[in-house]
Amino acid sequence: MIPSKYIVSIILESVIDQLLSSQREKEVILYKTLQSHVTAESLSASRFPLSTTSMNSEIEDTSPTPPIPPEIKDQLLPDPALSVSQLLQYQLPAVWQGPPNEQTSVESYLTNLPVNVTSLNAIKSIPIPSKFITTKLERHSRLASSTSIRCTHIHFPSAPEKRVPTWVVTYWIEAGQILRLKKKWLDAESSLQKRRTHKNRTKETAGLISCIYEKLSSIQWSGNMHGFSASVPIHHLTSFLSQEWLSDHHETQMLDLLRLEINRKQAGSVQIGNVFFTTHLKEIHKNASTYTASKEYEWLCRMGQEFATGIYDTYATISNINQNHWIALIIDFRSSIIYYGDSIGGIINDDLEAALTWWTNYHTGNWFPTKTLPITRQRDGHSCGILAWNAIASFLQPETYPLMDSDVGIMADERLRMFLKIVDQHNERVSHYLQT
Repeated sequence: MIPSKYIVSIILESVIDQLLSSQREKEVILYKTLQSHVTAESLSASRFPLSTTSMNSEIEDTSPTPPIPPEIKDQLLPDPALSVSQLLQYQLPAVWQGPPNEQTSVESYLTNLPVNVTSLNAIKSIPIPSKFITTKLERHSRLASSTSIRCTHIHFPSAPEKRVPTWVVTYWIEAGQILRLKKKWLDAESSLQKRRTHKNRTKETAGLISCIYEKLSSIQWSGNMHGFSASVPIHHLTSFLSQEWLSDHHETQMLDLLRLEINRKQAGSVQIGNVFFTTHLKEIHKNASTYTASKEYEWLCRMGQEFATGIYDTYATISNINQNHWIALIIDFRSSIIYYGDSIGGIINDDLEAALTWWTNYHTGNWFPTKTLPITRQRDGHSCGILAWNAIASFLQPETYPLMDSDVGIMADERLRMFLKIVDQHNERVSHYLQT
């Protein structure tokens, strides 16, 4: 049986915790990127960030999880239209943190005894079992035929047994998912508060943080971002408010903003690419003889011809190397030069350079030398994505985007500004939808 994406995400979270404890930072970045892909594919723009129904559809030989009665769902879980600020104030049940007792099997939760806890307030006051238990209950073949759920995790011999309706399993699952999402925002808020008083704060930091709090009151906590090329859950924005490494989703949003700005300024000769360009290019370079006949890479061949014929003259993108570092890349077809910018001072690797020079030569007949793209030097372990974006923005629009100062505080402020730009684009598109 193939495990659901939800289960895969649980496994990855466990691996990440182990790697963090051993301070293996590169592996943490790799697994977090993988987990973000799994989570993004599992998340939906429906009522809640994770759809219990869609998860069940991927699991073989299980009955549907009993649904929460529609007439009471709004009394148990936050409205998806609430803002992030409102979610942070919304009270959800805690996850059980007490010691395990002698009854730890999942089967002990399933019973045909009658329900004896029906009050919604009482149900909301019961701590949620561990994610391991709720996942096992969701998959259990006896769930649909059980009369009630015994709250084994909080039952001790001296206390009366609590039995709740079977739909409470669905409630625990959804509430647990929302709690984990809420924690991302709480952690982001904690990072903002530390940033407000940090020794590296700038004179603009406090103002940026105030603007961010205003935005948190204007965006809803559920669903996906609008106005971007990829459908990404809103909670991915939390990374901009912390020191988390920015994933391909974040870099894509940043490139989308730059593309939109350039198009609005009618700089039609510039093409802003995507973060997977070099990956695809290196793949086809290994099988160069099939390039023109490949249906899979027909788009790449067509793009090369557009540069060769002068429809476009500059290609700019951000690329990932070694699965843990972002670099800036500019291909100037007017000057026949490849510009490569690395915020930690690295040089282009042989495989990438070979693929780029092959592709540009194939379409133009010229050999493109590689030169260094001006880029601010990185002084921390998490600003490569912001600095790569700034390098290509500065190359294309130096008056608007000068190269950033290498001060750590300024780099941190730039992440906050990027958050605000992305939220503005999202809100603009949402407003457009509401008006139409």
